[in-house]
Amino acid sequence: MAQALAKMLAPYFVQSGLTSVSLIAPLTQGLSNQNYYIRGVHASKPNAAEWVLRVNSWASSQICNRDDEVSNWLLASEERLAPQIVYVSPDNSFYLSEFFAQNEPVCWSELISANGSHPLTTTHNLWPDAERKLLELLNGLKQLPLPSNVMNVDTQWQRYLARLTNMNLQLTRLLGLSDIECSVADVIAPPSASVHRSDIKSRARQSVSHTSEGNNLAEQALLSRWQQLYQQLLAQSHQIDAMLDSLAACVNNLQFSHRDLNPYNILVVEDKLKCIDFEYACRSHPLCDLAAVLASHSLSSEQRHWLIDSYLATNLNLNDQARDAVTSAVDLYWVFAVCWALQMAFDSLVKEGQLIKLDTGEAYHLVEDYLNCAQQYDELIACCT
Repeated sequence: MAQALAKMLAPYFVQSGLTSVSLIAPLTQGLSNQNYYIRGVHASKPNAAEWVLRVNSWASSQICNRDDEVSNWLLASEERLAPQIVYVSPDNSFYLSEFFAQNEPVCWSELISANGSHPLTTTHNLWPDAERKLLELLNGLKQLPLPSNVMNVDTQWQRYLARLTNMNLQLTRLLGLSDIECSVADVIAPPSASVHRSDIKSRARQSVSHTSEGNNLAEQALLSRWQQLYQQLLAQSHQIDAMLDSLAACVNNLQFSHRDLNPYNILVVEDKLKCIDFEYACRSHPLCDLAAVLASHSLSSEQRHWLIDSYLATNLNLNDQARDAVTSAVDLYWVFAVCWALQMAFDSLVKEGQLIKLDTGEAYHLVEDYLNCAQQYDELIACCT
């Protein structure tokens, strides 16, 4: 296992300048990309050190802009709010960054939770002073230079909706038309495309042949389930519009936003918090990061209320309507989580208009996991409960 892993990762070591590698281990957290713990020597440090090698997945790269991710990561690391990134491949396919061991009696990731905008009252306090550490992180992020990439929540919803609508159209063609060869051909190359239609027909026949195989029935079921979840999301359009209106009414200025501050993306280093995974970081609404924390962290009711009060009291990018908009921000966090999961599932199922053959149980279960996530996230949106 270790030798096979070392052989597989060797090209990354050579390209990034990592030498004298003495230890390699997979890091299991994260649905999107592959992460590895590495101990070795890199020119950025005088001695052997610990590193994280992250290999970006094709599916996650369809959703985020890797250049923006790296730029925003650097903004945060310069203020010691993120690990230092020491190598970025020219094609952004992989990164090498500092590794920080989590040696606390309780890891921050154990705070992971899934909370709607109206959580049950609880006195359970898993990490005393977690709210104060989170406030320091939130305030540090909001003071960072503004990212060049702007993604306000209304724009994000429109982009996600357009992409999901296009995905649904492709699935409808793949699943529903009587002339399936033509439907697959149309998805692969519409009439305006320069690819020769006869070539597309040939590829379509190959797809039909694969579709007829018994093992493809499970894939067809996944496609149908995707469409069902998409329709559930569309049914909430009016409620989503109301969430967006509430957020628009409380903003003075946009600010640096990480956009995915769940406990898996937060490290404890010297009793302070650092964040990782800047795939969705941008200039955005000031409530986005607070909402992500509230939605994903196991906090007592007292911690939760203190964090909301303290964050709103000092944030000049928000006006006096912000308190009423917090619930909408949390609901919208889960709306975008559903959108993310559906996009990841689709991009793991369909490529260039054709079904990807899920020839391993692992590949099938990855798509199934994304769809399960979409279902769970959908159930956390207040208007669905």
